[in-house]
Amino acid sequence: MSRVLRALVRSGGLGEVYKTEADYHNGLVIINISNPVAPTCTGTYDTAGIAVDVAVSGSYTYVADRDNGLVIVDISEPAAPTFTGSYDTAGFAQGVAISGSYAYIADRDNGLVIVDISEPAAPTFTGSYDTAGDAYGVAISGSYAYIADGGNGLVIINISNPVAPTLAGSYDTVGYVQGVAVSGSYAYVVDARDGLVIVDISNPAAPTLAGCYDTAGVAQGVAVSGSYAYVADWWNGLVILRMNASGTDLIPPVLTIISPTNGASIANDTITITGTASDTSGIASLTVNDALASGAADWSTWSAEVTLTEGPNTITAVATDNAGNQNTTTITVYLGSTSTLSIGSANAPPNSIITIPVSVANAINISGISFELLYNSSVVIVSSVSANESFTGSSITPNIDNVNGITNIVLTNSNLISASAEIPVIDIAFNITGESGSSASLNLQNVEFSDAEFNPYTPAVVVDGMITVGIKDDFNGNGRVDVGGGGGSSGGGGSSGEDFYNIVLSETDRQSIFKNSDVSFIFDLEDNIVRHINFTALKSAGTVAAKVEILNNASTLVSTPPPNKVYKNLNIWVGNAGWATKRNIADVTVVFTVDKSWINENNIDESSIALYRYSDDTWHKLITRKIAEDANSLQFEAETPRFSPFAVTGKGGEGEPGGEGIVAQPTATAEKTPVPTPTEKEGIPGFSLFAGLSVLLIAMQLLRKKK
Repeated sequence: MSRVLRALVRSGGLGEVYKTEADYHNGLVIINISNPVAPTCTGTYDTAGIAVDVAVSGSYTYVADRDNGLVIVDISEPAAPTFTGSYDTAGFAQGVAISGSYAYIADRDNGLVIVDISEPAAPTFTGSYDTAGDAYGVAISGSYAYIADGGNGLVIINISNPVAPTLAGSYDTVGYVQGVAVSGSYAYVVDARDGLVIVDISNPAAPTLAGCYDTAGVAQGVAVSGSYAYVADWWNGLVILRMNASGTDLIPPVLTIISPTNGASIANDTITITGTASDTSGIASLTVNDALASGAADWSTWSAEVTLTEGPNTITAVATDNAGNQNTTTITVYLGSTSTLSIGSANAPPNSIITIPVSVANAINISGISFELLYNSSVVIVSSVSANESFTGSSITPNIDNVNGITNIVLTNSNLISASAEIPVIDIAFNITGESGSSASLNLQNVEFSDAEFNPYTPAVVVDGMITVGIKDDFNGNGRVDVGGGGGSSGGGGSSGEDFYNIVLSETDRQSIFKNSDVSFIFDLEDNIVRHINFTALKSAGTVAAKVEILNNASTLVSTPPPNKVYKNLNIWVGNAGWATKRNIADVTVVFTVDKSWINENNIDESSIALYRYSDDTWHKLITRKIAEDANSLQFEAETPRFSPFAVTGKGGEGEPGGEGIVAQPTATAEKTPVPTPTEKEGIPGFSLFAGLSVLLIAMQLLRKKK
């Protein structure tokens, strides 16, 4: 819901109270909430962009309209809001706040933009400050603007001179910040990793942590009223938090687990956990896995016994101070040491290049990985080694010796690597030099992990891989190779293999993938017909990229043209090669649009419009349904099992010639029997058997005639 309703602002006069909301693709929506039990829609104004935030001042609503910049709407008549003026920023307007005669816009990669709105019909640029991160939200208090700056945390900007704003201070949170609210001497920051983070801003030049609360979801928006903070927590819905009424002690205790270290492998099933705790108001209680620990009177040192089970074990210590503030520290240890390093396996054609991931699993806070990779250099050679983009802060040092078939690899990561499910950390590109039918084992030797304190240890499980050359059945039919052992990718999906000159447009969206969550990739570019890619994640995979390539002609990765009249040719890739399979995702749909002008100009039967997917040298018609319509276009939704080259096509009406593409042809017949177009769910059961019997019967008939 937080991706659709990013902002709600209350306003109103006598007798009636309204909420204006930024409703994503629907623009501005005004709702009468005089009766909260039965709110009603009063008026709407559909902006040209994507409305993601809104602020109200007087008779005007100011909409952050993403790639359309700032849009100003007159709401003096709530039932009939009208356009007043606009200012198109250089970036993507993600947030907006109003103070005096200025609008302060969080303009994503363009930082803070200040616009003079003293003349709402003709807003003008005043000043800007380009932050180091991606500005997603903004709040104003006094002479300061507080920016939710993505991976850069909270940024405080002095706006006493709007023409030349300057940096006042900053506080870098652990995760990714997308929203901020200010109340009194505190900034309330929503952090995708740590939930609500409360920052003391009494000294803007040196903000400090005041408190935090880790919500169960992914915090994306926040509003503060009185003693309560209201957090939009993505799939976890709305979370309401009560702050300390006195306002004097919001600082949680300091809590540390000393032993064992995070990610340690344990031989015995009973261990002693030790640590320290302190707080200015004193520690009231300390528990480990919900059981009271033992320790010194002031809890400066403490210990607890914990019984482990085979595999990973989570150990959670909670300290509560006398003011009611809590701090939680969690580590994971492994009984029997199940931490794993694995390299994928793949089939590849001769003279090709293939990238295979090296993945980790069941390991926490890895600061480094080192190993030797052994391979048959007469079949494959290593062309490059790179850190997977899923992890920021990674650096890698490879020593490639293709003469002897040995590559030494050392990876370090300043942000530490944690993985329960298998996720890729290193990408190794191989040149295939062997002939069809040859193979090369990929052997991992002398493997070591380093924990958060840089102590080396050996993972319990090491899984080798193999590259087999030239087995056609293991290709997608589109030039890409399925690689085992891979996860998501925060990059752009890598090189798709499409001819550069055939690509009209390429657009990438990235989403965080969590187990059992509904994932929606959203695409905004005007010439991209794909609006959404939706699926249910069966496993967590970190940040994954989805890429859409709109093409001039049929993909250069296919051998036959699509069937029927083609509207658009395109490629869709999600994650690393081999990740987007039924093991990792389910219920996959692609939402796309078709212009009515194309339908009318080509006399297209609307019911024949479908999305086709190319695989196994065949175009497969996907289950496609119309789901929406506006004045200019139709919107369709199609089900697909995988990602590859696609085409949107339709059949012409009477007198309109059909296409030339091959959907499915029998291998040999005397008289060609029409073959139904398969929908790529299960294919056509028994088709191979039917075709074989047809050939056999025809051969028998010819023999009889000869006799």
